[in-house]
Amino acid sequence: PTALDLKANQLASSRTRLYAKAPLLHPNHWPKPDPGYPEVALIGRSNVGKSSLLNRVSQFGTVAKVSSMPGQTKQAAWYRNRKVRLDFIDMPGYGHSARAKVFGP
Repeated sequence: PTALDLKANQLASSRTRLYAKAPLLHPNHWPKPDPGYPEVALIGRSNVGKSSLLNRVSQFGTVAKVSSMPGQTKQAAWYRNRKVRLDFIDMPGYGHSARAKVFGP
């Protein structure tokens, strides 16, 4: 297995936890970056599954709130996985994403 495969297996068997929340407009409330934990930001339109992806990656229950209504994430949320030494940032969406008709109903 490659180093990436080993990291993915560690991520699949470890816990990711919320450790900070802050509005995007107030960077003085953001946690200070830790050089030992690279950050992965989950960004995209509203209601496309950013929080669902984070919950899927965490493997141990729901860590990020998921809603069927677009625009429910109002603040950036920082999640840390200590085993993998990685931080995830769940960012608010930037507009509702209507499902493309090209891909069917």
